[in-house]
Amino acid sequence: MKFGIRLPHVGMYASVESILQAARDAEDLGYDSVWVHDHIALNPEWERKVFIMGRIEEVEAHTGDPDFYESITTLSYVAGATEHIKLGVSAIVLPLRNPLILAKQCATLHEISGRRLILCTCIGYLEGAFRIFNVSFKRRASIMEEYLQVLKEIFSPSPSSSFDGEYISFRDAQFHPKPKDLPIWICGQSSQALRRVASLGDGWHPFYLTPDEYGEKLNLLKEQLRRHGRKESDIILSHQSFMCLKDTDAEARDISALTLKKNYGSIENGERKHLIGSPSRIVERLEEYTNMGVNYYQLLFICRGVKEMLEMMRLFSKEVMPSFR
Repeated sequence: MKFGIRLPHVGMYASVESILQAARDAEDLGYDSVWVHDHIALNPEWERKVFIMGRIEEVEAHTGDPDFYESITTLSYVAGATEHIKLGVSAIVLPLRNPLILAKQCATLHEISGRRLILCTCIGYLEGAFRIFNVSFKRRASIMEEYLQVLKEIFSPSPSSSFDGEYISFRDAQFHPKPKDLPIWICGQSSQALRRVASLGDGWHPFYLTPDEYGEKLNLLKEQLRRHGRKESDIILSHQSFMCLKDTDAEARDISALTLKKNYGSIENGERKHLIGSPSRIVERLEEYTNMGVNYYQLLFICRGVKEMLEMMRLFSKEVMPSFR
């Protein structure tokens, strides 16, 4: 199994220094990838919904304006400060992006970084953001699928690209550079998302599933893959969840307790979907996911600041990663 970490580019802990420190440490510690989130416009209420690092206590107490660095720009900066670690977006809200401009940005970043980009896309769930961009929330599924097809067309090796769709049409357009081996993963676990993975994706990137839930969804994905003439081995099977890793289970539970209670009603419910505990406990939990077929895992952190996040990254690299090499 390969592992990636979510960078602290959102909220009260976001800063240029913390982003670069986490990215460089991840590369030095042997992680396969670093990831960023993607939203362009938020308000304070939404910001709590897209909480991706820290603890709910600090998020709710924070009164300042939370920074949210743009995803492609941030990864471009990180690319120049690192050498080989992969760069992931988890996930681009595709219906809110012009796919022609996005294709150009991603192809450029992929090539100038040494072909390190993993482009993960999603349909989006914050209806208010769609209102800001004057994009139909109800039609976002059809927009998403057409934009995926546009990206595939532009990324194809053909020197000239054409597309005739409901939202995007162009003929004999040249988009260069042509990215080589740029994977497109698809985030989500709905029936529609699984169909998109099977027909258009190079990877499946669901989130916050228990191992049993993952297995159930994977069975549905396998059915869709067969319908589209593809095999399970044709795609990367990934997962993403929060982690709170400390020397003891009790300490990890204490740090994450309120965050889990607020989001899942109880610590126990939260622990079923996330990685909470000591290194040995985290190894046991990850083995449950590998048994379900997961071969790529992205870690988000429940922690008391960037310093503790970096400590968890080091402990994970030393005590957990060796069990999956």
